[in-house]
Amino acid sequence: MTGSTGRTTRRRYAIAATAAAMALGACLGTALPAQAAAATWSPEAVPVDQAALLGVTAVGSHTTWAVGVQLTPSGKATLQTPLLVGRDDRDGLGWRRIPTPADQVSGSRFNAVSAASADDVWLTGDADDTGILTEHWDGAAWQTVRAPVQPNNGAGLLGVATVSPADAWGVGWATAADESGDFAGLIEHWDGFAWKALPLPAAGTAVLNTVTAVSAHDVWAGGFDTGDQPVLLHYDGATWKQLPKPAIAGLYGEVNALTADGPNDVWAVGRVLTSETDRGHALVLHWNGSSWQQVKAPAHAGPLSSASVAPGGLLAAGLDTAQEQGIAVRWKDDAVRLQTLPTPVDGARDMPAGVGVSGRTATVVGSLAVPDAQGPAPLLLTGGL
Repeated sequence: MTGSTGRTTRRRYAIAATAAAMALGACLGTALPAQAAAATWSPEAVPVDQAALLGVTAVGSHTTWAVGVQLTPSGKATLQTPLLVGRDDRDGLGWRRIPTPADQVSGSRFNAVSAASADDVWLTGDADDTGILTEHWDGAAWQTVRAPVQPNNGAGLLGVATVSPADAWGVGWATAADESGDFAGLIEHWDGFAWKALPLPAAGTAVLNTVTAVSAHDVWAGGFDTGDQPVLLHYDGATWKQLPKPAIAGLYGEVNALTADGPNDVWAVGRVLTSETDRGHALVLHWNGSSWQQVKAPAHAGPLSSASVAPGGLLAAGLDTAQEQGIAVRWKDDAVRLQTLPTPVDGARDMPAGVGVSGRTATVVGSLAVPDAQGPAPLLLTGGL
């Protein structure tokens, strides 16, 4: 990989935080001194012991799905297989594992999930010799499809946005075939028959972490470039374009998650670094239909890994500035509140990776770093908004 050791570390951190698993006094925007109402967070039982949950979405008004990777000890090795769990709040059965054809695909995982409806859901994962793993649910059956990728040392789709059965977008990364370690961003489109890789509109895009669709003619993707600066790309129904880079109050940064509540209300969250030794503060950006503006976050908010539109505003999840505690940050009307997320296991450290909102219920997923444990435990919290 090109760049200094410090920049290499920052790039690899961004991929790890997005696939597994920022507030400055000088930030642009208006301060939000008021306090939003606090959510009540409760740990949920997960039907696997060792796993990391990486993404979550509402599949219907009563159903939520979360994806990730299950870790199974096998001698001195640990097997990694894709994982899908779900809950229907009407049956009282809690979270249960949902089988898919990819359950036995060793060495892979599901990085992201997106649903246009209960019968149009995409799961995206990592590449092997046959392409990038993706699966589609049509309400009755699963279809496993491989997204094309040039021969390389690794690739994956870290974000997916489902528009319709004949329209979905996946974004991610690939390493160069020359084994240089360089990353290049990926954009793939599903047209109802196959995934097709499209050229990037911005030279130097290293990784695309996230994608969200307002409509078939209004799609956003975000990540970071080889200069460790945030990248925001827009699709207008005909072509992808790079918008001017938003001003950030820091030296480096990346976009980890996008969410939208209409063409004039799009949010991007991630991380900004204020110095070469900074571990990261919250980066929060808002699109008002004409430009991106940085929004202030609470002083103790560190890197944000995920975000979802919530009633009256935005809900984001990530870590504090010390990166020792999981946090949720809620913007509602003219107020903002940071909450420390509960840790279900004594002495463990929670690492939120995804957040979703359905009505007045929020779900945070991720992993728990448990002392002396062989691997991470899954993190799954629900809260009332």
